[in-house]
Amino acid sequence: MTETQRTLLLIFILFIFAYQGFRRGFTAELVKFALIMLGIAVNKPTAVGQIIIFLINRIFFFVQFMLSGGLVPLFSSEADFSQAQQIAAEVAAKGLLINAQNQETALFFLMLVLVLLGYVVSARVKKRTSPLLGLFMGLINGLILAYLFVAPIAADTLLPGLPGTGMWDDLIAIFKQAFAVLLTPVQWLYEVMGAWFFVALIVLIILFAASGLSRRR
Repeated sequence: MTETQRTLLLIFILFIFAYQGFRRGFTAELVKFALIMLGIAVNKPTAVGQIIIFLINRIFFFVQFMLSGGLVPLFSSEADFSQAQQIAAEVAAKGLLINAQNQETALFFLMLVLVLLGYVVSARVKKRTSPLLGLFMGLINGLILAYLFVAPIAADTLLPGLPGTGMWDDLIAIFKQAFAVLLTPVQWLYEVMGAWFFVALIVLIILFAASGLSRRR
């Protein structure tokens, strides 16, 4: 993949996400953002991953224990704890569902599920709030997923490097990049138009306010 192709791919991804954010509004994109961030936290063993692994393994153990008849001796007329312990030991000997060998793959899969869930849930948000803020959040979501999944872009440093000092520091850096992307066309217009840029901006604000008042009437 050439540099031009990678650049076009990045622009396409960000455009799609920004357009989706504008169409769906801020609330829907915020829901998507929350589930994406939860997915990223789950994918990090030091954040939420270990808790999720522990819960899944416990649930898996209990289901196996129940299917193996482990509850029968406990709830019979004459409770036999030794038999229940023996069944528990046999189930434990089968090993964990998520272990050290498959932990990374399992957490990555769970992250994908949460990201997909973010799309499904956000699409069901009916109320469209603040399209411009939705555009910004959509752009942020696009940048986050580009860093996560578009390896050729990140590997060739088409995207700026992240601090790498923690999930929240990386997230703040992505927010700053989103602001920079939005301000780039504004900066370009200012360089081209000079002082007339502010005149045009004031006129647009007046027209936008007048349009909003006329709709309310």
